[in-house]
Amino acid sequence: EERLACGASKTHTQRQSTNASFANSVVKPAMSKKPAFVVYPPPIKGFPFLTVTLHPDGTVTGQQFETEREASDFNKELAEAYKDGGTKH
Repeated sequence: EERLACGASKTHTQRQSTNASFANSVVKPAMSKKPAFVVYPPPIKGFPFLTVTLHPDGTVTGQQFETEREASDFNKELAEAYKDGGTKH
């Protein structure tokens, strides 16, 4: 049960109205003309490092690696290939 700051509970209609207002206020960022290359660390021990590429057309690709160095090297190589007009991966 959701509560207002005063302690009263919100009705179903109030929750729907709040959710609709939030959904309408979300602004989607403009897509970049260049891809973004990101390395994410493992969320907990035992999980892999992830490389994520956000492409200009809105697609997202990812790959897992055992070490941060491998992930970073992969992204550097991919970014270099992008600069050269092609892709190696």
